[in-house]
Amino acid sequence: GYIDCYDTPGPILAATILGPYLVVYKEDGIILLEYNAEVDPVFNKTPRITGSQFFATKAVASANNIDYFLARDNVYAFTGLHEAVKIGDPIRDELLENFDFANKSECFAYIQPGKHRITFVTPVKASTTLNCWYTYDFLEKTWSKGKWNDYMTCAGRYEGGEGTSWSQLSGLWSALLGSWADL
Repeated sequence: GYIDCYDTPGPILAATILGPYLVVYKEDGIILLEYNAEVDPVFNKTPRITGSQFFATKAVASANNIDYFLARDNVYAFTGLHEAVKIGDPIRDELLENFDFANKSECFAYIQPGKHRITFVTPVKASTTLNCWYTYDFLEKTWSKGKWNDYMTCAGRYEGGEGTSWSQLSGLWSALLGSWADL
């Protein structure tokens, strides 16, 4: 239950699956939970990091069994086995100098599949838009950065496929019967 994570007072901000663990990101620490139906409580709890300063619910993403996350002092990579490793040193000063902490809840991270990159989209001081990005190539271990002219609120992945499209349907939508898969 909820009491399993009361080892630090900070609120839970995010969670990811990392190997056999549920990684719980709290404002003041990172906890690994491993399911074990043979014992009570059913989660083996391992506090891994305290004082992590993790602060943004959407600023964590996973790739290749590694979590990448933005904290108050740097960007980190976390495997769950050891301490989180600072990977943001090349961009740290610029990121923190320009970061709008008042709008920290707006920032987010996403993985670019097939490109071995994670992008952090961040709010910038003196701006009303979420338009700055920092991309980390986790194979090359390099950073790139930039700004958009327009406000970005999310990112996703589209995969085209075969099937029925809207333009192939005839008649009124309300007259169609069955599930989408049946059409």
